[in-house]
Amino acid sequence: MEIVPKPSGPPVHDDLLRRRLTAERTNQLWLTDIAEHRTDKGKLHLCAIEDMNSCRVVGYSISDRITSPLRTRPFGTRSGSAAQLTRSRT
Repeated sequence: MEIVPKPSGPPVHDDLLRRRLTAERTNQLWLTDIAEHRTDKGKLHLCAIEDMNSCRVVGYSISDRITSPLRTRPFGTRSGSAAQLTRSRT
């Protein structure tokens, strides 16, 4: 049986970085990702922020559910805020 890949839909947002994932300075560009891991007790979600200049994780949060605090809590470990991060990407 041949597996045919499902066609992707339209982009859900503009690519502001144009696939350039490098930064000349620390705190110039952060990327975030949420990973789901299965455990014996259920799912565990990890949201991490990576600085693209130093390639270091600069903030993270862990939860058993994907909720708004999971996505925003890592910003509390940084001196900036989510709003400042959004402005710095443009």
